[in-house]
Amino acid sequence: MPGPNLKIAVKSTPSTFKAALNRLGSDAAFRADVIQNPSKLTDTFHLSLTELHALRQAAQLSGVDMTAINKVRATELGHFAGTHPQATDVNVSCCCCCCCGETSVVQGYA
Repeated sequence: MPGPNLKIAVKSTPSTFKAALNRLGSDAAFRADVIQNPSKLTDTFHLSLTELHALRQAAQLSGVDMTAINKVRATELGHFAGTHPQATDVNVSCCCCCCCGETSVVQGYA
C-alpha cells in the first residue's frame, strides 16, 4: 500500500489524467495548494505513476519550486515500488538531466 497520504493508481486512466491536468491548468488556488501539499492532487485524482511523472515534468518546465513535490515523490516511490514492483521500473542507465539533477528514469507500466 502506498504511504498514508498518497494514493497511486496501478493503471493509467486517460480521462482522470485529463481532468487533473485541466484542473491544474485552470484553477490557480488548487494549483497553489498542490504545490504546497502534493498529496492534495492524489486525494482528488487517482493517478498512475506515469501520469504523476508527466505532471511533475510539466511542473518543472513551468518553473515550480519542486521542494515539497520531491520530498513526497521520494517517499512514495519507495512505498509504491514495494507494493507494486511489476508497475515500477527505475532505469539508472540513462544519462542524467542537467536541468533537474535526476540520474534515473521512472516508468510506470499498466
